[in-house]
Amino acid sequence: MVDPNTALFLLLYDSLHNQLATMFFSAITWAGHLAFWAAVGLVLLLKDKKRPAIDLLTAGLIVILAVQAIKYGLAVPRPFEMVTGVMPLTHDPIGGEADPSFPSGHAALAAMGAVIVGYAYPRSRPALVVLVLLVMLSRVYLGLHYPTDVLAGAMLGAAVGWIAVKLQADNKLAERILGR
Repeated sequence: MVDPNTALFLLLYDSLHNQLATMFFSAITWAGHLAFWAAVGLVLLLKDKKRPAIDLLTAGLIVILAVQAIKYGLAVPRPFEMVTGVMPLTHDPIGGEADPSFPSGHAALAAMGAVIVGYAYPRSRPALVVLVLLVMLSRVYLGLHYPTDVLAGAMLGAAVGWIAVKLQADNKLAERILGR
């Protein structure tokens, strides 16, 4: 009998497979890279939004460290290593497929970025929620993560983003970094 996490993984993995969907999800998954959020931070700097830009970079580094600590502490294998017939549908040129599966760093970074940017630009929140959900779905569709991986990653990233926003609202983090 298949556990519910694997059953949901197989449902999402097997559901939409075609070349167009694979290209779409391979592209959208980039919104879960630190490089993507660093680029967003650069745009924010150019728009004179220093605090959220600094928060993106700082919180992004914290997310990466936390995700890696959990990944290697738990060492959960990726679906394509455990489920017969599952092959990753994309290759990440930055790497990461060799890392353990739980939690998803892409989902964590996307959620973290969405919280921070959503705080700076409240009208962008609906689009950012859709972006995070698409990144989460992409990681499962591409055969790289189980649903619990992306859910845990998103929760971790959202929590780190919320803490950064809370500290920003209290003017503590940004003032310390900017020296004001």
